[in-house]
Amino acid sequence: MRKETFFEQIKGKVIVSCQAVPGEPLYVEEKSIMYLMARAAKQAGTPAIRTSSIRDVIAIKEETGLPVIGLIKIKYEGFESYITPTMKEVDELVAAGSDVIALDCTTQKRGDGKTIDEFIIEVRKKYPDAT
Repeated sequence: MRKETFFEQIKGKVIVSCQAVPGEPLYVEEKSIMYLMARAAKQAGTPAIRTSSIRDVIAIKEETGLPVIGLIKIKYEGFESYITPTMKEVDELVAAGSDVIALDCTTQKRGDGKTIDEFIIEVRKKYPDAT
């Protein structure tokens, strides 16, 4: 999806976050139920879904056909940021079909020594068409 098309689609609308990670009430180890939350959000008119795991990106895209803003929450030693903190997670989200990749763009310490600006440049170089 082209960036401009995505921005047009979401303009003035609410993007719904359908995510649960281990330890949260709606997290089910055996099988994600977030696709059901996303189904309800689509019926309510959301133009896109934000979610936090590979399994949910895949299931929500299959269920709804909506654009998905994907992220992975993971803690690494030496990293204060935990939302899609390394290229490994970016690669996984791209492979899963995320339409948009969400990153922690704060100035929190990154364990790889890169600034967020350097990390974004790396992501853009590898995925120049990514949103």
